[in-house]
Amino acid sequence: MKERNGRSGLLLGTGLILVLGGALWWASGPSEKTAGGAPGGPSAGTAGFLEERPTALVRPAKVIEHGGKYLLGPEFLDIFNAFRVEYIEKGRSEVLRAFSEWAKESYSEEVAAFLLQVFDKYLLYLERLEDPSLFPAGATMDQKYQILLALRREIFGEEIAKLLFQHEDERVQFALALQAVKNDPDLSEEEKKKKAEELKAGLDPETRERLFPYDAHQDYRERLAKLKSDTAGLPPGEQAAKVRELRLEMFGEEATGRLEELDRVREERAARMDLYAEDREKILTDSTLNDEQKKERIKKLQEERLLPEQLRRVQAIEALEHLTPEEIARRIKEVQEGEREEPDWESPEQRGENVPAPEGN
Repeated sequence: MKERNGRSGLLLGTGLILVLGGALWWASGPSEKTAGGAPGGPSAGTAGFLEERPTALVRPAKVIEHGGKYLLGPEFLDIFNAFRVEYIEKGRSEVLRAFSEWAKESYSEEVAAFLLQVFDKYLLYLERLEDPSLFPAGATMDQKYQILLALRREIFGEEIAKLLFQHEDERVQFALALQAVKNDPDLSEEEKKKKAEELKAGLDPETRERLFPYDAHQDYRERLAKLKSDTAGLPPGEQAAKVRELRLEMFGEEATGRLEELDRVREERAARMDLYAEDREKILTDSTLNDEQKKERIKKLQEERLLPEQLRRVQAIEALEHLTPEEIARRIKEVQEGEREEPDWESPEQRGENVPAPEGN
């Protein structure tokens, strides 16, 4: 199994999830972001795995025994993908071997064998998604989704397919509904937004949180912008007090203190830049100075007024401000070509001379 197969499988082979993910994003409120995208993103089942790589860090998920059968939930989709991503370059047999070892350490022998069987079917599912004849030409997104559902039932069976892809199905079904609203020619933009909100409101709380997780920082930015707009006519001190109230409400005393310190630093830096720009303009318009004198005074002014990180940025900007776009492009090309040039071997170090030998040799 090639890596291409697995990656395309995660995108459902056709861009279906990407298109439907766009519908989810369209429906997201300004303070929400979709949890959509391809299945297989990190979750509680694989916390820390993708950063640290060893599959031993993959946490087992619960397997339920019901009516003499084993049932597994959607968190196993993330676990399956963790092993697929880790071992894909080593081939299918190595992926299965690694998963089998992990399952035997985490579950009873019988459950481990069941999970290995399901994982093997999942790899087959990803491979089948690569079949170019899977989706007929001109098939709609809904038709493609129905084909996927049929393929899952064929490979996994009705019950396992429904449980394993539960969260993905919630995401796709909701996105299809949103897509239909978005593409309805009989609805105005306002009516589309209203219907999208109605669809979101109809979700149960857990599903809504999965699809549209709350983003506290985005919510803060929006509330802050509204507050500043609403209090624009107040004296600065009163507006600052309102901002502090909002921060205390959302983040508490300690975080509010850090935000206020960040405000102070930003104001100081902005003041430095404003003062520098004002004094620089005076130098440039001083008719008693020649070009060399202006250059020296501006250099001294930069060192006096600007912080090191501001100095680097200002120097970079001012070095380009008198150049045409063609000259800027030429200079970038020269730098890029210079980085690709081979050493000229003129110095002893470049020839490997005068370089201390490694210790112990």
